[in-house]
Amino acid sequence: MGRRYAVDGYTAELCDDLQVVYRNPRGKKLQQIPHQLADTQGVRRLYKLRRTLSEHPRQARVQAEAWATAGTRVPMALAEADSVWREALDDAGVEPAADPPAPDDDETALTARTYVHPDDHTMTLLLRTSFARHWDALVESQEEWALTDTFATGIRVPEDTELPFPERLMAAHPGQEREALEAAYDFGWSLWGSPRIHKSAADDTLEHLATTAPRFLPAFLDEIADLCLAEGGKHKEYAIGYFTRARNAEREHHTKPDEHWLEARYATFADHGALAVGAVRARARELAPRVAGGPGVIAAQ
Repeated sequence: MGRRYAVDGYTAELCDDLQVVYRNPRGKKLQQIPHQLADTQGVRRLYKLRRTLSEHPRQARVQAEAWATAGTRVPMALAEADSVWREALDDAGVEPAADPPAPDDDETALTARTYVHPDDHTMTLLLRTSFARHWDALVESQEEWALTDTFATGIRVPEDTELPFPERLMAAHPGQEREALEAAYDFGWSLWGSPRIHKSAADDTLEHLATTAPRFLPAFLDEIADLCLAEGGKHKEYAIGYFTRARNAEREHHTKPDEHWLEARYATFADHGALAVGAVRARARELAPRVAGGPGVIAAQ
């Protein structure tokens, strides 16, 4: 497994452990990216592939553990289609069913899409049917991952399941799913294809988004806030700023997020000590009319 890019004899290669290794023209391993490769399209593709291949096993483990807890019947076809899913199911103690679960209606059941990368990486995604066709169209328009198989799983989507990004962005904008997905892909190409989070690059992307598709801005600010929070260290300060900007963008564009989801976000960032005083005060002002008016009552502003 691996992918290699070269510029003027300098190379970058994705190794089996998903680490990116740089070498000079003499083959000596370098400790940091040489300027000949920095911010090149090839290296961005490589890091985007690295992120995709890293996230897929993590998401599969989380889902398999949830299925194990719920006693969900999982079709054998999923384990046979993707070794990542097979390992996740084994680790979670989920025995795939030889006879697949009875199909559910399209909107409440997951459909499986298997994509293959030119380097023979295989990845099977489980998608809500309403989102799958948008993913298929996007993948077909890109030069890397290609759709090779699709099958119904019969697995019902739990109503309380939180959608991952960008599906939650698509769900929040019915009728604009394709536009939301394309914006997410362009955004991801700019940000996730970098070896590390560069605030200046993220801010440039957000400035462009604020001009071209401001309705999507809060979701992208939240996504960057999450990435910075996960990165830790000095990025924690960035997370605080992006979280605050996301809430301000919601107010500016009159976006109405789900209250339970919003409460959970405030709690998460509070637990990490990543809430600005201004954000807390703004939230208190939002909640004050409800408290004064009694349960379920929102006073006029």
